[in-house]
Amino acid sequence: MSKQVFVVIGAQGSGKSTQAERLAKRLGFTRFESGEILRGLALKDEHLRDFLKTGNLLTDENIAVIVERFVEDNSSATGFVFDGFPRTITQGPILKQLAEKYGWKVVGVNIVISDETAKLRLSKRVSVVDGKETVRDDDRPEIVEKRLRVYHERTEPILSYFKENFSLIKINGEPDRDAVTSEINAVLAHLLDG
Repeated sequence: MSKQVFVVIGAQGSGKSTQAERLAKRLGFTRFESGEILRGLALKDEHLRDFLKTGNLLTDENIAVIVERFVEDNSSATGFVFDGFPRTITQGPILKQLAEKYGWKVVGVNIVISDETAKLRLSKRVSVVDGKETVRDDDRPEIVEKRLRVYHERTEPILSYFKENFSLIKINGEPDRDAVTSEINAVLAHLLDG
């Protein structure tokens, strides 16, 4: 029997990580969250940390190695929820190769929001470090602008790849997170039962 894999796609501020976490928990799947994994790796690698602070993306080859290692390390997982991979059109074939190699059924979940909503949400997002609230380096306004531009230029094209090679569902990400979760659950209940 093939494993089900969901790929949550959306701009920064769309709530994709929250929704990916909720989806993985609901289904009992293992979650791959690229940002969290990369931030963890960056704690050990100053060069990577400095590179990520600029808002740039890693090479496809680097991401492929990280994802493949994660999948192999979690081979007993009942399914996966990917958040932040694939992020570019050139990473689409990497996912397709993995799907063929491991026998996955892949569904993309595209959470759609406006740039204005993304900027508003990210301007309010804070992290707690050493008991103090702070803005993440990648949530500074100039980095948010760059990341949204990179998303539109490099990530949005992956949507057409999904339409051609996998299933893709579109979710309105503008409402609050619970309403978005409800919409995802309703759509996926129909998809999984069908």
